[in-house]
Amino acid sequence: MLSARSISSAISMTFSMAKGDPDWAEKHDMSAEAVFMSFWAVPLAILPHLVAAEGARRILLEQTVVQVAPAGAVANAVAQVITLLVSWGVELLLITNLAQRREIGWKISPLIIGYNWSIFISRMAQGLGIGLFLVAGMAGMAQFATLLVAFLSVWLRWGVLRRALGTTPMGTVGVIVLLLIVSMAAAVVLSLLFQAVGLMPSTPVPAAD
Repeated sequence: MLSARSISSAISMTFSMAKGDPDWAEKHDMSAEAVFMSFWAVPLAILPHLVAAEGARRILLEQTVVQVAPAGAVANAVAQVITLLVSWGVELLLITNLAQRREIGWKISPLIIGYNWSIFISRMAQGLGIGLFLVAGMAGMAQFATLLVAFLSVWLRWGVLRRALGTTPMGTVGVIVLLLIVSMAAAVVLSLLFQAVGLMPSTPVPAAD
C-alpha cells in the first residue's frame, strides 16, 4: 500500500542511484510491489506539472509581444495532462525496451522505480519553484528555478539509467538524448492534434497595448 514511508524510500533509492552509492541495490526495496507502487508517481506528478506549466505560460505571455489566444483553463489542463502521460509512457516504453535488449535481469525493477520517481521529483521541484517565485512576483527567479530543475532532472536520469542499464558514460548520454528527442516528438504530435480538435489555438493574436 502506498504510504509516505514507501514514497520516501523510493525517492531515497532514486537519489542513491543518482549518486552512485555502492550499496544502493542492497539498501532499498525493489520488489514487484515497489515497482507497481512507483506508478503512483504518475498521478502525484500531475498537480505540480500543471502548476509549472501555468507558471511557464504566464512568464511567456509577460515577455513576448504576442499573446496566445486563450483556449480555456480546463482545455489547457487537459492538454497538459495528456502530454505528460503520453511522454512519460513513451519514455518508459523506450527504456524498458532497451533494458530487454541489454538483458539487465533484476535491474529492470530499480530502472522502473527510479525512473518513475525521478520524473516525479523533477515535476515537484519545478512546480514548487515556479509557483513560489510567481507568487512572490519574481518571474526571473522562476526561470532560474526551471534551469536548476533541468539540471536536477538530467542528473537523476543519468544516475538511474547508468546504474540500471550498465551503460558507459557516452552510452548514457546517448540514451538521455534519445529520450529527449522521443519526448519532444511526442509533444509536437500532440500539439498538432490538440490544435486540430480545438484544445489549443493554432494562431497567435496581437498582445494588448
